[in-house]
Amino acid sequence: MGGGPVSFQEKCRQCGECLLGEFAGICPLTRCPKGLLNGPCGGAKDGKCEVDRGLDCAWLSIYQRLKVLGKLEGLTRAPLFKDYAKEKRPRSLKVGQEG
Repeated sequence: MGGGPVSFQEKCRQCGECLLGEFAGICPLTRCPKGLLNGPCGGAKDGKCEVDRGLDCAWLSIYQRLKVLGKLEGLTRAPLFKDYAKEKRPRSLKVGQEG
């Protein structure tokens, strides 16, 4: 242990209706800047998000992981509606010793 501050980010919105099991551990609500639930927007270029070119397209990541797992049929069951009243926002924490 030891050292300086550590950065921590949750990759979950705590929406109360978890999709991680259906999307190979990748949450489209959190990983996609547009929060799309029904697939990619079509704006990705070279696998990068059109909103933030520093990010991989969440839906391309989901597709690639499901393909490796042999579970592409999961993409046909995307939920149409979510109850956003259940949602909590992720946070960033700095953990470490002061000094």
